Amino acid sequence: MKRLLCLALLLSATAFGADPPEPGTCNLESLIRSARTFNPDLNVLDAQTDETRAATETTRANLGPMLTLSGYSRVVSVVPEMTQADRTVTTPMGSFTIPGGTQQLGDYDSHSVDLEFRQTLYTGGRLRGAVAVAESMTQTASEQHQAAQFALDGQVAAAYFSLIRLTDIHRIAEMSLAVARAHAEDVRNRADAGALTANETLKADLRVSEAEQSVLSAHNQIRTIQSRLKQLCGIESDFEITRGDFEPIDVPEPDPAEALGTALSHRRELTVQEAQLEAARRERDLASRESRPTIGVFARASYGKPGPDFVRNDWIDSFSAGLNIAWPAWDNGRTSAGTSRAEARIRRVEAQINALKSTITRDVETALIELDDTRARLAVADRAVIQAEEQFRMTADRFHEGTLTNTDYLDAEIALSRERVNHVITRTDLMLAWVRYLLVTGRDILEELHP
Repeated sequence: MKRLLCLALLLSATAFGADPPEPGTCNLESLIRSARTFNPDLNVLDAQTDETRAATETTRANLGPMLTLSGYSRVVSVVPEMTQADRTVTTPMGSFTIPGGTQQLGDYDSHSVDLEFRQTLYTGGRLRGAVAVAESMTQTASEQHQAAQFALDGQVAAAYFSLIRLTDIHRIAEMSLAVARAHAEDVRNRADAGALTANETLKADLRVSEAEQSVLSAHNQIRTIQSRLKQLCGIESDFEITRGDFEPIDVPEPDPAEALGTALSHRRELTVQEAQLEAARRERDLASRESRPTIGVFARASYGKPGPDFVRNDWIDSFSAGLNIAWPAWDNGRTSAGTSRAEARIRRVEAQINALKSTITRDVETALIELDDTRARLAVADRAVIQAEEQFRMTADRFHEGTLTNTDYLDAEIALSRERVNHVITRTDLMLAWVRYLLVTGRDILEELHP
């Protein structure tokens, strides 16, 4: 099943241009790369970034000229006509005749082809300001995409290490179950021989049931975290993620003096806020220019029938050109209100940046404390496992010698299982603390895997 999943990751990542995982491996790097390529939520943000980028290009296109080619043809089926006969008019100076004829009443058949050119010459900086705002919005969307990707990396890593934890706990539970079954068989044989009572057999069987429950519980939790990884990595439900050969990761000890500076310069949430601040400043500049005039030129060439000379009703070419000027004389305070709104947004974003910097400082302090705490607890857990193993070995020997009771044996075996599980939990707690430290300092998990 593991090979099937990794082959699917290899084919799909190759098809979409991502770096494929190595054949036969399903480690943290391959899962993160798969999530970056196929995670549905991240793909939505990627499409939104492309949308804002296209909107920026649309706004920038307004700076250039526009050339429009148009035309029409209209045929009138019924045209009223009026026919007049020749008329003779007599005046003191003599008589003269007004010739008659047929006169059309209504529209002529009409045809026209027009080519129009328009170019905005001056807008008081409004068009360029709109382009600057659109560029800032694109930058903001890109930073939001990066922030979401970093958060997704952290979620995948957390699920990955949780799967390591649960897989090791499942392995310990199976080992404990095997020991419990062997011990229950031994106790049953001793009871049959009259060396132990039936009550001791019940105790041993109860321990087997408890160990079986631990195995089932760990197995169900593994299935849950596997489903979570499928969702994060965008893997189809037909495939199953298994533990495989997970590579241990050495957790480095960070330098506290550099941690805060790194966080303030690399945290994606902060770069998003800074991009929003720049966008707000550009919106303020744009709002302040609304009262400036707009100047543009146009030119139009036409060829049609009838042309400007309706009397002739013939094909005529014509040309026109002009200058457009618009200057808002009074906008009822709209410009000042828009500027005030933009300035209020600037103050809001600046306050959010200051609050985020305080949060980042606390996050770094908490992450460093958590790393120190888990390192110390892991050292204790290492010793505790060694002590529990030695205690169980001694207890098992003395039980088989008949100097200790069945209860003593079960207590020692349960203590060993508990310390092994606690050691696994503490070891993965250190890995999770390392992931959280990378997130709060804005470090790329993949770059830390391959510095």
